[in-house]
Amino acid sequence: MPEVALSSGTSNFQDEGRGAPAIVLIHGMGLHLGLWDEHTRSLAGNFRVVRYDTLGHGATVTPPGPWNFHQFARQLMELLEYLKVERPIIVGFSLGGSIAQSFAIEYPKALSGLVIVAAACGRTLAEHRAVEARYQLVQANGPSAVADATMSRWFTLEFQLRHPQIVDHWKQQLLLNSKESYSKAYQLFLRTDEQLGDRIRTIGVPTLIITGDRDLGQTSKMARRMAARIKGSVTRILPNIAHMLPIEAGDELVCMISAFAQANAPPENSG
Repeated sequence: MPEVALSSGTSNFQDEGRGAPAIVLIHGMGLHLGLWDEHTRSLAGNFRVVRYDTLGHGATVTPPGPWNFHQFARQLMELLEYLKVERPIIVGFSLGGSIAQSFAIEYPKALSGLVIVAAACGRTLAEHRAVEARYQLVQANGPSAVADATMSRWFTLEFQLRHPQIVDHWKQQLLLNSKESYSKAYQLFLRTDEQLGDRIRTIGVPTLIITGDRDLGQTSKMARRMAARIKGSVTRILPNIAHMLPIEAGDELVCMISAFAQANAPPENSG
């Protein structure tokens, strides 16, 4: 896979397909650009699709911590500059959805639309404490300490029973993370509200917010809270889907991304 040396270090990416607008896919915590394999195959027939490993994930360098969303937004901006991608649709899943929001806040003229999939917003005290407890486990023992519980949150029980090999595949991918990188990512995840919070009210591009109604960590209530802060945004709550929406509802997600991208393509020669 191609790599590029950015100010944050070496970043791994894939740039496929043709067509406008370009679509950028950002994976979630503990994952890598391979999350988007099937989606890219579907989208690349009509769009240019860029996906990449975020800092500390996959084959991209792990910077010293603690991390902040500014670093991740800057990584994406530098990658887009290197690839000469102008005003793409940014799609972010889970922690990637928070990275996408940070990018939209810091570089408002660098994108034409935002799709936020299963991202956190406005955790209650109980929700914050639950994430903090998991972070403490990860900090002490690495991803293996939470892998089984994570699969139970990521996938509905029905999906786990029907597709045990798929669930095991993503469990093994999670276990490939180093204790250092996963702990830093979890700390950033824990600090989502602290670092973003009401700053997302400044997002002014067309925004689609999607989550599953059985997502226990990035709930439908959070999606609606987010929508209340991002003026003009649209919310879609998918029934009987847990957190790993890109896998459990991949075809539906591709359709929503395609329709959104077509509806929000920037005018030609808009810069």
